[in-house]
Amino acid sequence: MKKRKLIKPRKVVWVMRDFVNSINSVTYTDWILPPPSTENETTEEFLARLNSAQEVEYLAQIILKKSPEEEGFAVCVADIGEPTISMWYNIESLWSRGNTQFTQNFYSRCPMSRGFASVTLSLLHELGHIHSQQEFDGYNRLTAISDLRERYSKEVINLEYFKLPDEMAATDWAIEWLANAENRKVAKAFEKEFFKCFAK
Repeated sequence: MKKRKLIKPRKVVWVMRDFVNSINSVTYTDWILPPPSTENETTEEFLARLNSAQEVEYLAQIILKKSPEEEGFAVCVADIGEPTISMWYNIESLWSRGNTQFTQNFYSRCPMSRGFASVTLSLLHELGHIHSQQEFDGYNRLTAISDLRERYSKEVINLEYFKLPDEMAATDWAIEWLANAENRKVAKAFEKEFFKCFAK
């Protein structure tokens, strides 16, 4: 993605937020208690009311937060099941070597994705983390990342990182999402609004 000057920093966040929330389908559950029948509710009445509480499923909202300067795009998978899911972004990281390696990896796995900007692929990949399986038998993410840091140089570590099972699963979800023609239209509409936030 060609480097551009951001001229609408607030709007760019809203555009990304609206895009990820328009395609997010991760939900959380909550309980709705009926109102008390009397002002001085007894313990038994409260327990009966609690017993009749209704479980309701709601769509989680993704909130965007600016990443520290050295970080890129990320999502908090621990937020799954909560009303809000945190996603971090760093516009400057879109022009980093790491992001270039990420997009090249994505393109190699899905040649059709060459028609999309790296921001779109990054956001879809992060959504993939909350929409796809993230727990694998015998896999510990922190241990795996520590092992990568010990075994690989800074120049090639990303290429191995992209092979981690949860990273592969996230990109697989993004590729599957892009396979749908209607979804590609949504992505292109997002990109049109996203690039309006930059100088020409």
